[in-house]
Order: sequence, then C-alpha cells, then structure tokens
Amino acid sequence: MRVFFFIFFSIAFGLQALAQQVSNVTEVRNGKKYYVHTVQKGETVYGLTRLYKTTEEAVYKENPGSRQGIKAGEKLYILFPGQPENNNNTRLPVDPPQKSVKHTVQKGETLYGIGKRYGVSVDALVAANPQVESGLKVGEVLTIPGSSQIVLKEDTPPEKDEEPETPVVIQTPVKDAGSTRMLTRAECAASPARKDEYNIAVLLPLGMEAGPQNKQARIAFQFYAGIRLAIQKYEPQKARINWRFFSTGSKMDEASVNAIIQKPDFRKSDLIIGPLYTSEMGPVLEYAAQNKTPLISPFSRGNDILENNPYVLKASLSEETYTSAVARFLNTRYKAGKVILLNTGLKKDSVFYQMLRDTLVLKYRFDSVSANRNLVYLPKGGNVAAFVKKGVPNICVYPTNKEITVNSFFSGINKIGKTNDFAVLGEESWFGFRNFDVEHFNNCRIHIPVIYKTFDWDSTHASFIRNFKEEYSSEPEFYAFRAYETACLAIDLLEQYGNAAVPCVQYDERKYLVTPFRWRKLPNGGFENTGMGMMILEDYEIRYEAY
Repeated sequence: MRVFFFIFFSIAFGLQALAQQVSNVTEVRNGKKYYVHTVQKGETVYGLTRLYKTTEEAVYKENPGSRQGIKAGEKLYILFPGQPENNNNTRLPVDPPQKSVKHTVQKGETLYGIGKRYGVSVDALVAANPQVESGLKVGEVLTIPGSSQIVLKEDTPPEKDEEPETPVVIQTPVKDAGSTRMLTRAECAASPARKDEYNIAVLLPLGMEAGPQNKQARIAFQFYAGIRLAIQKYEPQKARINWRFFSTGSKMDEASVNAIIQKPDFRKSDLIIGPLYTSEMGPVLEYAAQNKTPLISPFSRGNDILENNPYVLKASLSEETYTSAVARFLNTRYKAGKVILLNTGLKKDSVFYQMLRDTLVLKYRFDSVSANRNLVYLPKGGNVAAFVKKGVPNICVYPTNKEITVNSFFSGINKIGKTNDFAVLGEESWFGFRNFDVEHFNNCRIHIPVIYKTFDWDSTHASFIRNFKEEYSSEPEFYAFRAYETACLAIDLLEQYGNAAVPCVQYDERKYLVTPFRWRKLPNGGFENTGMGMMILEDYEIRYEAY
C-alpha cells in the first residue's frame, strides 16, 4: 500500500505594506496647492513618492521632519504636480480624484491591471461596470469611478506578464566599468566586471526581544541564521566575500535605514540584501538607484519597488505574475477541454478570480459565451457536475484557503473525479490543512501552483535541515530557507558576473533548496523572479512540474 505524505511549511506573505490611496484632502498655502496626506501604518516616504508622482527630496523640503522617518497619524503636505518646490518651507500635489472617467479596453488588459493603473479596486470597477462580470471585451468602454480627470493615453500598451521568448538585452550602467553599454549573453559568460573581493550588506531587524508572540523577532532570527549557515557552508570559489550586518531596529520604519546608508562600511557595498519589510525600503531603493548597487529584496511581492530602478532583484512573485503563470498552465493543458472557474464569494479571493478570468478570455481567447464554451463561471455553490464534459480534460479552479469550505466542496464533487477526466486547482495553503480526506484529494487530482518546492527532500534539503538543527537547536522555517538561498544567489552572481550582475541576471537560472530563480525585467525597472511550478497529486503520488 502506498503511503502519501504532505510535507509543508507555513508561508506568510504579510510583509508588504497595505495599498496606499491618494488623499482627498487639499489645502492652499502661500498660493500653492497641497495634498494633505495622513500617514497610515506601513507607509513610507518612498511609497508616497510613487503614489503622488513626486520625489523624496520634494517631500523632505515640504516636511523637514520626515527626513528622520514618518509615523502613522502624522500629516504630510505634498505639492500638486507642476508647482515649484519650496526652498524654505511650504508644501506640495494635484486635484484629488473625484469625477469618473472613461477607459477603452485594449487587447491584453485585465480588470486588475486597469484598476491598478487608475488606483481603483477591482470591486469598484465591477460595481461601476456590471457587464464585466462575464469578462472584458476589447473596445469596451469602462467607467472608472472616483478617478482623476486626467485620462491615460488609450494607446498605452498593456503590461506584459509573460517572459520574452529570448532574453532582453538591456542597457544598464556597469559599476566600475567606466561606461554604459549593453551586455550580451556571451559577454556575461566572460565575467566582464569581476573582482577578487566583494562586500555584501545585510539589513535585518536585529536585537528584538525573542518570544513565541513576537513574529518579527522569529523571522529576523530565522533569516539571520539562514544567512550565517550559507556563509559557513556555501564557500565562494573565486573571490573573497566580506559580509556586514546592519540592524534596522524594531520599529520597521525608514529612520534607522536612513542612518545606516550614511555609514562608511555600508557605502562600500557591492550588493545589498534587505531590508525585510517594505516599510523600511525607501532609502535603500533610492541609494541602490543612485549608486548603481544591486539590491535583492527577499520577501516583497509588489512590483512597485522595481519601478524606475533597474538595480532591484525581487525574489518573490507578484500577484499578477503568479496569476499569469496559472493562466498559462491552463491554456497549455486545458484549452481543448474545459475550465470551470468557481467564485468563492469571498472578497479576498476576488482579485485572483477576476485577474485569472480576464487573462484567460482576453489573452488566451477562451470562449465563455458559446454552447461549446471551454470556460465556465460559476457562483458560490454552483453545480460543478452539470458542466463537466465527457471525453475531454476538465479542471475546476477553486481559489480559497478556508479549510472548512474546501472540505465541504470536495465532499460534494468527489464522485466526479471517479468517472471523468477531472482535476481541481487549489492553493498552496491546502497542504497545511489538518483535517482532509486524502482519497478525495486523490480522486480529484488536485493541482497546486507553488512558488516553493518544499516537499521533495533530497540530500541538499536534508543536509541543510541537519546543519540548521545542529547549529541553532531549532527547526528551520521558510525564512531560513529563503535567507540561505538569497545568500547563495548573492555569492554566485558576484562571483560569476562581478559588478555586471544586474545586466547579466536576465540570462541566469538557478535553484538551491526550494525556490527556482528565473528572472524577467520590467520595462524601465528592475527584475522579478518568475520561477514557479505545479504540484500534482495522482495515484497517491505527487509529481512536480516546473513551468
């Protein structure tokens, strides 16, 4: 009798600041118009500059105290665009969004992308445009509620969410190489800007009081321990690596980071790892861009940190990239069959549902209208069995992490999998359920998109776990794995490419423990890791397929 084990880690992605919104409060001072922005928990000066289309220096001029960091509840004055900055002390920004505007849907656009473009939620778009429940159509005119009167150009190309078939040759300044030039794959293979010694800075919230309730302290310890283990076990082959650790403190704001980047030791860095939290990243992002220093962000998911900064490498996939990969998988495997997209009715699941639906219809031309449609939308509690088609592969996408809901769902559809070519695509959180029927999961051949391959314990995994336990007398968590991989990646990039690591990373693919690293460059921005795969349960065995 086969025995099937689920081995999993509890993965937390709550490291990203909450979405920011433009203030609707304005004030005129000394003849100039300002936004009056009340700082929310987790917001940063850097994030606000992206939101209000201004610069950090402009914010500092209008709000001198913000240079030492900002606090929740504090009011900031941000000049409207197009007005001269103050040299003494006044304030800044643009009329708050009030009136709706129109947007014509372009090929390849999604509700999520349109909402992000105008700063409007998917739910608000659907409420203002009920017809989009059945999918977007090219040429359709949408009402954008509460948006600015400034309409974006309709011929702006939609964001590309797939990797290019051939690597992009980017024009990036090569630090210490004397000029800006483009690097080819062959030039990168020749190690164009390699040195004998490198300095790596690691920014962590060290020194916090440990305890079972202090999650931040636990994460910091796990990450620090993972880095230290990499330093001990993953030895450089060609160069000397000097590691310097800098504590960002326990407040997780920009003040400590501002002090760190002024330190002479930090300014010698050839590569930076961290900080761990988005709320701390503003000063380091600005420093990396100004000094052409590669920066690896281990946990941030949002792509905003990559905008206009070609020196940032983001190890985690964004929601858009994750959804695009799932859509690509469904297009490859199930376009000739049937995809049943089940709406859970939960608000937190709606973004993925809307993005996936729009991508399948607009990008991959799934048919959700005709009698022979290969894409079906079902509301919560919909009859899945009624839409399963005999003789073709069927898959039901059920994007929720509520255990009781998932178990109830499988009880109702278990028989479908016994008599049909039928699968269910779920979430990685399902592997963390305490009470589930393995037979139900097996009958329905569950497919789980995963960013981290945490179930296949080969000798490398076993060695890492054993070394971690021996060194720290505790079990390694996801954060330790990611730290170890990040340190190994930093060593390899510097050893292989030197200070040309940024323009050469587009050609680089690696896997250390649980994360595949495969990079794509955002237009006018940095690099996002796109590596992920699918775990498929069939005949009580799991297989992993990278895609």
